[in-house]
Amino acid sequence: MGCDIHCYVEKQDADGVWQVVDPVGNDPRWERPGTIQWDFNRNYCSFAVMADVRNDHGMEPISQPRGLPPDVTRLVKSESDCFDVDGHSHSWLMLSELLAFDFDKKSNKVGTVDMNEYREYLKTGRPRSYSGGVYGSKVKIVSMEDMARIEREGAPDDNHYYTNLKWQDTYRYSCHGLVGFIEKLKQVGPPDKVRVVFWFDN
Repeated sequence: MGCDIHCYVEKQDADGVWQVVDPVGNDPRWERPGTIQWDFNRNYCSFAVMADVRNDHGMEPISQPRGLPPDVTRLVKSESDCFDVDGHSHSWLMLSELLAFDFDKKSNKVGTVDMNEYREYLKTGRPRSYSGGVYGSKVKIVSMEDMARIEREGAPDDNHYYTNLKWQDTYRYSCHGLVGFIEKLKQVGPPDKVRVVFWFDN
């Protein structure tokens, strides 16, 4: 089952009171004009860094889930309440924490790929996409050596061949959704006055 994030931004005003911030910029993907939820594509590496959620690659999180801030805005609290028990791993991060995180370090990745992604790996050192496992009556998982032979000579039958790969990516590459989100947050206000409040649902 997939996991999604529900993400909101709050900014502290001159009186120290947190206020909800509408998303920055005009984005045609918004279904409801004026929505307060910020656009954040499903990216499990970003979820892992933000709150250790769906952390299948052992990535270093900025923090474990902290719960909602005690002074969360009433509007964001109301959005959270709508999820009841379906929402989990509620947390928040200051923009200053996000900016201080080292996205240039590397993480180890593992994944199962088909022939197209295997060829991409040979060219660039990483696949474009991968899965945690592939199953089916026509699916055959083979070694890297066998995949290299099939790539050279062609498949011996009509089975679908896959292999397991290991490679490294920078956090910046893996967390492209989060990195782009941080750039938007920098438009909102000072790093010590802007925070992200979020939770997940499966």
